Amino acid sequence: MWREISAAISANNLVTIHVVGGESFTIERAGLNTDTQMITARDQAGRVYIADPHQITFIEVTHQ
Repeated sequence: MWREISAAISANNLVTIHVVGGESFTIERAGLNTDTQMITARDQAGRVYIADPHQITFIEVTHQ
């Protein structure tokens, strides 16, 4: 899942991540912590999210 998110963001797209439980968040930047394998993401308002890649159900890509 990390590769898909990284590729979409690299192409200047907005990415909406949907996680188990129905929550979602739209991000503009993300990184992968290689020690914990958790995704750290930041939205346009500067809020930071931590996501377990195994809890992501799907992503939506919005082309800008």
